Amino acid sequence: MKNLQTFLAFFYIQKKFLIGMRRRHMLGTHDKTLCGWSVTTGELTQLRKMDSKYVNCKRCLDKLDAAAALPSSKLRNSKGTTVNV
Repeated sequence: MKNLQTFLAFFYIQKKFLIGMRRRHMLGTHDKTLCGWSVTTGELTQLRKMDSKYVNCKRCLDKLDAAAALPSSKLRNSKGTTVNV
């Protein structure tokens, strides 16, 4: 019985690594990420402090790259909101 409990505990710990790495999103507008997921209050404070080099969400990175490719005049006309691409 002790061996089974040890095995299950080890399997539960390893399961987190088998599933994959958690996506890190970029903060968008109105308490949402760039790719549209809503965030909680705790996640919102973490996203405000996080640097963009840690973002690994594919959709957020695509939107970030598309916004960087736009001319700066279009970004100025958006009045502080992120551009929906």
